[in-house]
Amino acid sequence: MHCMRHGAGLAHKSHLKGCRQALLTNFGRPYSTVVSSVTGFKSSGHIKPFGDLPGPGGLPYFGTYFRYKLGEVNVHKLFDTLKDWHRQYGCIFKEVCLGRTVVHVADPEAIHLLYATEGRRPHIEPLTEPVLHYRQSRGIALGLGNTNGQEWYQLRRAAQQMMMRPKEVLPYLPAADQVASDFVSLLKDMRCARKEVPNFATQLGRWSLESFGRHCFNTRLGYLTEEGRQEAEEVLAANQRVFDMVTQLFASLPVYQYTHIATPQWRKLFAGEDFLYDTFLKHFNRALNQLKEKTDSGALEEGELRFLGYLMSRKELSLKDVAILTHSLLYDPLSTVNPQLQFLLYLLATTPQAQDRLYEEIRSVAPPSPAPLTPQHVQCMQYFKACFKESVRMMPVINENTRYTNKDLVLGGYHIPAGTIVKMNNFVLYREPHIFTDHDVFMPERWLQEKWEHKVDPIIVQPFSFGPRMCIGRRFAEQDMAVLTTRLLQSFRLEWHHPPMGVKYMTLNLPDCPAQFTFHDR
Repeated sequence: MHCMRHGAGLAHKSHLKGCRQALLTNFGRPYSTVVSSVTGFKSSGHIKPFGDLPGPGGLPYFGTYFRYKLGEVNVHKLFDTLKDWHRQYGCIFKEVCLGRTVVHVADPEAIHLLYATEGRRPHIEPLTEPVLHYRQSRGIALGLGNTNGQEWYQLRRAAQQMMMRPKEVLPYLPAADQVASDFVSLLKDMRCARKEVPNFATQLGRWSLESFGRHCFNTRLGYLTEEGRQEAEEVLAANQRVFDMVTQLFASLPVYQYTHIATPQWRKLFAGEDFLYDTFLKHFNRALNQLKEKTDSGALEEGELRFLGYLMSRKELSLKDVAILTHSLLYDPLSTVNPQLQFLLYLLATTPQAQDRLYEEIRSVAPPSPAPLTPQHVQCMQYFKACFKESVRMMPVINENTRYTNKDLVLGGYHIPAGTIVKMNNFVLYREPHIFTDHDVFMPERWLQEKWEHKVDPIIVQPFSFGPRMCIGRRFAEQDMAVLTTRLLQSFRLEWHHPPMGVKYMTLNLPDCPAQFTFHDR
């Protein structure tokens, strides 16, 4: 399988034109320049200059760099450092590192203000600089997370009708249910004498690739079978290497960016990304060829190859754009959906009363397997939604949301110029006692109307971000997680008999220990 850098990989452009012509018939407020101070941030009314913002000091240009490099800041516990800095400097402070200035905020009303003034095309940093440089060097489309302005807007507008409308995702539910049921059967066979599943995180990765691969390519990849196990585990290992290298490159001197000298970390990152992309292209080209053959022969059935067919029908998308959107739906859940599911299952296993209530909700609204789940079943699971949101509050995968200010603002009495990088440190707010009653307790009820005394501002906890930059895979992720959790709890009572699970920062937040659940039969 050749990479795009070798001039091969994607199907020929004539396929794109031929498919698209046939598919087209089948698918067919202003803000002021300066905003006044936010409540909770208010000072005496005098607007202080940006340069007066407090924050951790350091040498000119280098700033906090040596704190990271010398281990004073533990990158894997970055959220703890941010909490300490907010205690020391307040709800707003600035950090300089290698010439880059970032403003950190931790206040609900500041978050409201930033979202309210972001406009229709919010400008963000690349999700990960190393991945951006990899894609640029290989000639791969950058994708939604690494673009801004008109380029981002055109890509987003073309994809969101299929991916963001709830009704458009519902047809994928039967396939998600079948994969989830197969995964439960696999777990039953894999349990050891202690009723634990060896290396559960890897098995969950196999589920993710199989489920989202089914959505992308309208076929089972076979990753839950013994025959497909090796490729699945190689994909998971490559994905892990990429995240390891991105974390090592965090707050490092940007040698490659300016010199293109390949350090060991960069070589490992490129090798991991190459393997992931080559493996993806094998499945993508096979599905694309199938789509063309069926379209040309008139044998394409309604709903078949739905995801790929819709993207190919959008004339504003290049073939590279279609590829990277499909690539993202296949691989992004490995680093977002999977760890958040592990956190959710851990919290349910260690909070029996919450697990029992969720099981009772599932039993009351959903039929046991093999009877199929329907959209109506999933939509009735209000307590599941509360459990999921509370798991994000307690153990979030996303550490913060980042925006460039698109106009001058005043935050906390300080002038924040347009074009400033602002990080909304949501994780810092999630355990604040003055915001969350019993902040260290897993309490899904706080997100239900029945518990008004625990009611909090919902904008604080946004699992998929907020506004135009909301995660475009949100609907797929929500549906697949609800389906899998339903099938797991119908079959198993979960327990945890190991030291507590914590959170480890690896560009995203991941579990800091193996997910060693006990799966007792119901």
